[in-house]
Amino acid sequence: MTNPLGGNPPPPLNAPPPGSGAGVAPGAAAGPLRVTEIIVTPGSVLEGIFTYSSDPPASGTLIESASVAAAGTDAYGNHYLAGHATYAANFATALDAGYVAFYTGSLSGGWTFVAQLETDAGGDLILSTAGGTLTLAASGTATFSGPVVFDGNLTVYPNNIDLSMGVPTGYPYDEVTATAPSGAWYANVDGVLNALVTGVNALVAEMQNRGLIS
Repeated sequence: MTNPLGGNPPPPLNAPPPGSGAGVAPGAAAGPLRVTEIIVTPGSVLEGIFTYSSDPPASGTLIESASVAAAGTDAYGNHYLAGHATYAANFATALDAGYVAFYTGSLSGGWTFVAQLETDAGGDLILSTAGGTLTLAASGTATFSGPVVFDGNLTVYPNNIDLSMGVPTGYPYDEVTATAPSGAWYANVDGVLNALVTGVNALVAEMQNRGLIS
């Protein structure tokens, strides 16, 4: 069918009105939008993908954000994090290149970093906290097959951990054996006491280094 006045031909009589969506009858609800590709350009109007638990979006209903280059605040006052993040009451978790970060706070007040789990080029697994205490709570057995280094306080539940420690300095205490000419151990009392003091000090130092005492 051609338009006698020129230009594009008129739409068919049963075509949906403009804005109602292709193939959707007037008054009918549109179906779900299926997207096969989303291109996110950092710094532009489309700087990330945001998911809300309310319709329309509102303050306090942000539950997930993705492909975000930098942290910021959305149009509804929700504080969001960089990377791929999920949000819950008082807690948030962000996934970015090589690490998972944990935060406390709120959508309205902002987020504070508390801990991070990451890896490096050498294959090391690194868990760091922002001045807090690392607590290992396991109902079973925690096994470490390799060197374990703790730079800070370590709290383990239940308290049945077995950490092997180095032999205290001066052990075995040779000064306890009998000495000539008396043949009695008390002839070298100073040596015995010095050896015991040295050994106890070394033992305490070993325990402190492993976080067993403060």
